[in-house]
Amino acid sequence: TVYLVCEGELAEFIWSTDGKPILLNLAASGNVVGESYLFDPAPHKSDIVANKDCVIAKLPRKKMLAAIEKNPSLKVALKRKADARRITALISSCPLLQHVPLDMRKHLADASHLKQYASGTLIRNEGDALTHVDLVAKGVACFQLKNEDTIKELKTLVPGSLVGASPASHQQGCPADMAANSSVIIVHIPYPAFKNVVEA
Repeated sequence: TVYLVCEGELAEFIWSTDGKPILLNLAASGNVVGESYLFDPAPHKSDIVANKDCVIAKLPRKKMLAAIEKNPSLKVALKRKADARRITALISSCPLLQHVPLDMRKHLADASHLKQYASGTLIRNEGDALTHVDLVAKGVACFQLKNEDTIKELKTLVPGSLVGASPASHQQGCPADMAANSSVIIVHIPYPAFKNVVEA
C-alpha cells in the first residue's frame, strides 16, 4: 500500500545497532510513502510515525499499479523516489555517516549510485584511482593479495565499511585488490560530494 500525506508530516526512521533512531525522511503534505513496495513487495524495513497531526490517504496497490500502467511517467517518478530513499537509507545505516544531518545524507544519496557485484568479482585493482568513496552496503568484500597461485585476504570489508574516504587513500589509489566475498551491494559516492559533507 502507498500512503499519501494529505495534511501534516510523517517521519521515517530505522534503528542503529545501539538502539537509537536514525531519521531517514520527512514526508510533508503532498508526499507519498511506501512507493518502493509497489515494485518489490516485502516487509517494511523502516518505521514511519506521524511527526505532526496527520491526515493520510491509503492508495491500494492494485489501483496504483493500474494507474502506473496507464501513465508510465508515474512509474518513472515513483521508481526514482524509491531509489533515492533506498540510497539514503543505506548511507544512513553506515555508523560513520548516520550522525550527519539528514539534508546532507540526502545530498550524498542524490549524487550516488548503487552497484551490485556477484561473489568472486574483482571490484577494484590495486592502485586504481578512487574517484568515489565506496560504501559496502550489503554483503562482504575484502582487500586481497594475489601471489602466483595463492590469494591472501588482507582485510574484510563488512557493511558500513568505507573505501577511499581519507584524503591519503584518495590520492594513493586503492591500497590492494578489492573483491566480493559474497554478493555485494556498494554505494558509490562521488569523492567531491563526500569531501564537501565531511568539511561541512
